[in-house]
Amino acid sequence: MLQREGQTNWAPLSSFPEFAPLLSVAPGQPVAMSPGQPIPEGTVPNYLVHSILLTLCCCPPFGIAAIVQASKVDALLAAGNQAAAMEASAGAKKWCIWALVIGAVFNILLIALKFYEGGF
Repeated sequence: MLQREGQTNWAPLSSFPEFAPLLSVAPGQPVAMSPGQPIPEGTVPNYLVHSILLTLCCCPPFGIAAIVQASKVDALLAAGNQAAAMEASAGAKKWCIWALVIGAVFNILLIALKFYEGGF
């Protein structure tokens, strides 16, 4: 809280335009949060794009599981359930990693089989 010279009431720092550059947070920088304060949307990654791409390119069953988890993140943040949003985010990340690994192993085996059969 700040008070302008000559004023009797206090105002939050964000109400002073001259301090706006100090309050902006650069992308990728951590945001200082106090306990109980809601997490701003976008600070918990939802991995939705990753999930969709992995579903299309690597391993559809695990990719779909990742999409389900990823789609929960923003709704949980909007509802104020931070712990569940972070858990859903971690779940989406886990399924994305599994989809990538299983898809990569499957594709390597497929290429090896084609090469062994003389398909290339």
